[in-house]
Formats: sequence, structure tokens, C-alpha cells
Amino acid sequence: MSLNRVTIIGHLGQDLELRYLPTSGQPVTGFSVATDESFTGKDGNRQERVEWHNIVVFGKLAETCAKYLAKGRQIVCCESFIGDGGGPPGVGLQEQIPNHHKLRG
Repeated sequence: MSLNRVTIIGHLGQDLELRYLPTSGQPVTGFSVATDESFTGKDGNRQERVEWHNIVVFGKLAETCAKYLAKGRQIVCCESFIGDGGGPPGVGLQEQIPNHHKLRG
């Protein structure tokens, strides 16, 4: 078994839209968080790179996020993933935050 800890600090890319799952009626919202990095390239010039992280939130937390978070707001998302280190090959990680996460905005 292994433990992975993810912390994303960045700015929201769009306003949140609250939806409800058709089968259970559970609230869900998704949003993207931009993180940036500055570095010196091989040519000696300063460069910047922006990465976008897709976050999906369910339940009461989805309702709270949709109520208080808006485009441009800086937030911190923290999550731990516990697993056996396995997973489908070739599948990228989409950060999914269950109800026991820490989210600050």
C-alpha cells in the first residue's frame, strides 16, 4: 500500500456550476485550477508555464463551493490518496476530492 498527498494552490479558471447526478440527485460541481511556474530556459530567458488541474467535488461540499467560489479566486486543495500503487495503465489522474478533503478559498 502507498500514500500520495496532493496540494494544489492556484486560481479558479471559471465560475462554478452546480449540477445534480441524474441517478441519485447528489450535488456535483467541477472546476479547473491554474497553477504557474517560472523558470529559466536553456537559452537563459525567463519563461512561464501554466498548468490546469480539473477538480470534481460531490455532496454538501459541492454546494458550498458553488456558493462561495468564483472565477479568479485563489484556493488551496489538499487530498490524500491511499492505494496499492496500481491503476489502469495510460490513464491520467483527474483530482477527485471526496467529502473528507481540505479545501480553502
